[in-house]
Amino acid sequence: MKNNLSEDSLAILLLCSNLATYGKTGSFFKPFTLKEWDSLSHKIIESVMKRPGAFFYTTPEEWRECLNLTPENIQRIQNLLTEGGQLGIELERLSSLGIWVTTRAEASYPARLKKVLRQKSPVVLFGAGDASLFQSEGVAIVGSRNVDEIGSYFAEKLAGRCVTEGLTVVSGGARGVDMIAQNSALRSGGKVISVLSNSMETSIRQRENREAIVAGRLLLLSSTHPKAPFNVYNAMDRNKYIYALSHYAVVVSSEENKGGTWTGATENLKAGWVPLFVRVGGQVPAGNNRLLEKGAIAFDSEVLADEAVILRNWLSDNIQVIVNYESSKRNENNISSPKKDHQLAFRFDDSTVSHQILDNPEQLFAGNDLFTVVWPYIEKVLEKSQKTEKELAEMFNVRSVQIQDWLKRAVDEQKVKRLIKPVRYVVASYGPSGQERLPVGNIEQAVVFESCE
Repeated sequence: MKNNLSEDSLAILLLCSNLATYGKTGSFFKPFTLKEWDSLSHKIIESVMKRPGAFFYTTPEEWRECLNLTPENIQRIQNLLTEGGQLGIELERLSSLGIWVTTRAEASYPARLKKVLRQKSPVVLFGAGDASLFQSEGVAIVGSRNVDEIGSYFAEKLAGRCVTEGLTVVSGGARGVDMIAQNSALRSGGKVISVLSNSMETSIRQRENREAIVAGRLLLLSSTHPKAPFNVYNAMDRNKYIYALSHYAVVVSSEENKGGTWTGATENLKAGWVPLFVRVGGQVPAGNNRLLEKGAIAFDSEVLADEAVILRNWLSDNIQVIVNYESSKRNENNISSPKKDHQLAFRFDDSTVSHQILDNPEQLFAGNDLFTVVWPYIEKVLEKSQKTEKELAEMFNVRSVQIQDWLKRAVDEQKVKRLIKPVRYVVASYGPSGQERLPVGNIEQAVVFESCE
């Protein structure tokens, strides 16, 4: 993929990245942060400017009138836009190294990142390799840097099974579990998306990486400048990208209450980005068992030992959601309980939702937030078609008041859009102030949807 970028992307790169100023000394204005850009882009879309590229054809006075900007931000934009010449030089240099750049204004930007992370998706991405890997079905294999022999063997076997079944391994590219899984997949002829926490320029110079990139089997990805060295904050921040680019995630080994693996796994459980599996057994770290208690799904090594098991099907079949009729929200509202306090475990595949009553479900999900585990599967249904409260309640075999609680929370957290006449729900990607963003051309345009209670 070449760096043939739109004017919108060029403006975004100047305003939101340090690509043109990296390593520059002296006093200069800092690029807009993700939060700042979401606010500014919202103003741009609602104004007569409409697109970031309009900055190149309008005056500071027009920015002030159209966007209601402070004098400080007007000066900031002016100064950042003066680096266009250096930006062009840097884009040419990166292209010569085989590194491409994309932004949220480009069709080449991975749609899954936008869909899953919404406002948290990075504005700018740097990559090296075949971008078509974004379209593949991925399994994130993550874990601690210091992993024991049993965990290493599990990571190797899992990566090998992914390759056999044509699944892409999504890795963090770090020492330990990440690199064990990545190298195992590449040695077996498989494909890998590696979301880096260290310098892309350093990684791309490694012979094995270059060969895999040329062969179309490795895609390196980063949201930071390709020269940027390892940084703890960036390493933590990129965890969400690893999860969002995958369809399933497997934690091989995790410490408890510390480390990047624990932070990323618990963040995923809370946000409900993708189903989370965790290795279980007699010699797993304490963090694995704690993640299981928090709602992760058990993954026994016997699954990998059984050659008759199709991994893709096993992962899909074992996505379970524990649903409690007696949610805390309903108790707070003093809603009467059914005579028998049943809890259900749901199994999902591509077309059906079935359920079974568990005898002792309290032990499986005690003390956890049910919504964060339930939501990914409600979302999966709503991605296919709009549904009413009644339809969802019947599908999940819960009372209407429970579905109403979950949907209200999903609307409050901007996970779904509530339509009227009749009232129904649909998944939507929201921007600032509750606006749904829809792609028009090469730039996101906003459409406001108002609902009447």
